[in-house]
Amino acid sequence: MFAVEVKGLGKLIRALKELGAKRIPNYVARAINETAAEAQKAMIQETTSNLTVRGSWFKTGTKYGYNRAPATKDKLEARVFTRAPWMVQQETQLFKTAHKSMFMAVPMPAVRAGRSDPKKIPKRLLPATMGAKLIKIETSRGPVLYQRLKRAGLRAMWALERIVHFPRRVHVVDAAVKAVKRHAILTHFRG
Repeated sequence: MFAVEVKGLGKLIRALKELGAKRIPNYVARAINETAAEAQKAMIQETTSNLTVRGSWFKTGTKYGYNRAPATKDKLEARVFTRAPWMVQQETQLFKTAHKSMFMAVPMPAVRAGRSDPKKIPKRLLPATMGAKLIKIETSRGPVLYQRLKRAGLRAMWALERIVHFPRRVHVVDAAVKAVKRHAILTHFRG
């Protein structure tokens, strides 16, 4: 039979009292808040570097921004969060399916150079606005909406697809975890 015996607890308790044991939760809360601030900075940096961000919705203190619920001496946990529902989709969604109709319109290079193109699609080029100017033609890869040009010819504007696969472009949670680990290591070796 094995027994574990701890000696010197009285000395430890006296040392903690001398250190100011009542202040320890305050120091722990401060350390947690500093770590949460590092995670918050990393999440904002990940969003701005990997997404086309319009406006300042992501900034701290805004409705959809990366905000922080700080730790207190009574509640030793901090939370970094966003209320932006599209960020959940950006982080987790791998594909999107058509709901109301059978197809989704995906812009071709004539409308948008690519998914990372920062320019907004002009309203005059949206399928609903173009309406009768578009011709639907079945191709080997599926239906495509073409625009009839004034002189002669057609220009591919929108591909119609049932399922659109998205590459995962942001890793906000992963960036926050890395920042927390990096901050914890730096703090550990500093102190």
